[in-house]
Amino acid sequence: MVLAGPSAEQTVSIPVPKGLRPIRLSARARSSPGAIGASLQISHEGRTLQWVRLTASEMRVLIPLEEARVVSSRLLLRLRLEASDLAAD
Repeated sequence: MVLAGPSAEQTVSIPVPKGLRPIRLSARARSSPGAIGASLQISHEGRTLQWVRLTASEMRVLIPLEEARVVSSRLLLRLRLEASDLAAD
C-alpha cells in the first residue's frame, strides 16, 4: 500500500480466519519521498492503536492489535499519513 503526499488516508481490510485473533501486525514503512519525516496514525473503530514517527529510511513497525475487534472475519484498520515539511530541492 502506498500513502503519498503531504496527507493521505486509507482503510485496510485484513482477513482473519475463523477462530483466530490477531495480536500484532508487522509492517515496513518510510515517509513520502521528498519529506523530511512523517507521522503515521493507525486506528480501529475511531480509536488510535498507534502513532509512528517515520523517517526517510525504511523501518519496521509493529502495530498492537490485541484490542482490535474482528467483524465477519475481517479486521478494519485506518491508516493516516501526515508528512512533515518537504525538503528543499
